[in-house]
Amino acid sequence: MKSLPFFLLTALIAVSFLACHRKTASTLLSVDDKKFTSRFEFDRSKSKCNKPEAYIPDTLHPDHFYTRTIRINFTVVHDSTGSNNYKDGVAQTYLWGMVDNGNFRMASNFKMNLPKGNKTPSYNPHLSWKITQTKGFEREGGYYFVKEKKENAYFMSYGKKQNNYTRSVVDQHLVGKDSILNVFIISHPTDSIGSKSFRSSTSGISLGNSIKLGGLYHKNKENWEHATLLNHEIGHVFSLNHSWYDDGCEDTPNNANCYSVTGVPPCDSLISNNLMDYNNSQMAITPCQIGRMHMVIARETSEQRKFVVPDWCTLDTSHVIIISENIAWNGAKDMANNIIIKDGASLKLCCRVSMPKNSSITIEPGGQLILEEVKLHNACGDQWQGVIIQHKGKKKGLVEMYGKVEILNTEPIVGIK
Repeated sequence: MKSLPFFLLTALIAVSFLACHRKTASTLLSVDDKKFTSRFEFDRSKSKCNKPEAYIPDTLHPDHFYTRTIRINFTVVHDSTGSNNYKDGVAQTYLWGMVDNGNFRMASNFKMNLPKGNKTPSYNPHLSWKITQTKGFEREGGYYFVKEKKENAYFMSYGKKQNNYTRSVVDQHLVGKDSILNVFIISHPTDSIGSKSFRSSTSGISLGNSIKLGGLYHKNKENWEHATLLNHEIGHVFSLNHSWYDDGCEDTPNNANCYSVTGVPPCDSLISNNLMDYNNSQMAITPCQIGRMHMVIARETSEQRKFVVPDWCTLDTSHVIIISENIAWNGAKDMANNIIIKDGASLKLCCRVSMPKNSSITIEPGGQLILEEVKLHNACGDQWQGVIIQHKGKKKGLVEMYGKVEILNTEPIVGIK
């Protein structure tokens, strides 16, 4: 048998190669497109959108969970003499150190002391605080100094002069309240400090869009000694309650709220070290508590969300989230990366998922995207590129929809890219 001419053999090899290696095509998903989706009823009672467990960090897939940064600033309140609180130039170093140590303590997250023998995991909360300046006040750098009349210049948490809940000084001096959590540093009255009957103590109060911390200056302690007080009050702002009674978290047991071990019942043995109890540690925060804070941040309508740096608005191209197994995101999420669902893997999205500007979710042939009662959108008012379904021969990416599904902020046009 004669051998084929070289040019003919080359052509046959090329045809064979093309027949066995079909080109992958892509189609954009439209929410109204029945060709690529099937709709099923969804039992809303099974939704986990408002359950803290849906917002606990996934330690097996750390890139699926983002650290959220809370913007704060400080206002140091002086009386008319200007001598009863931290001075400009001193306060900045002192308060920055307090915040830095607070962040260290949050990230350290000790194991829970209670209940005895517990197996409660200690996760990185993925939360941090950042001193932030506001537009028009760049020179101050997030630190402000004000003088007030006597009744507003002091902090009292008990007695006839109690004013910890009073908002007068707060409402008058809020700076950047639309995006920054304001922290007010207020002293005790100087005439009370000189009294033998006065018990000087540090304490705080959360007032929604602001925090008041009292007594720091006169206690004359190192800045790190006030770090957990700041963390505790920020915890209140982000929905955490005192955990010595029923606070909505099963992993924070009721306790006697002992500040330290005294040797006298009920404070004669192991005491709480939870951040939201009053104790000499406040170094532990449970998975449920972490979940509650992130749940509030993820809720579009929450007041607290505005204090968070919106990292989800900008596409991070340094990393792509690869889904290579069956994954379910049961809570609302604000993503910052492109997502690719691999062959044989699936990704379930629930509640609300925001995708950054110019990002996309790509379903490779054999991959599956499950949309379960979800709003898929861009939370920053920008456009994203939508869901891209890839095809290769008869194999294609699959999409299933359960209940009401919205795909917003992208052109829902079906067509080959």
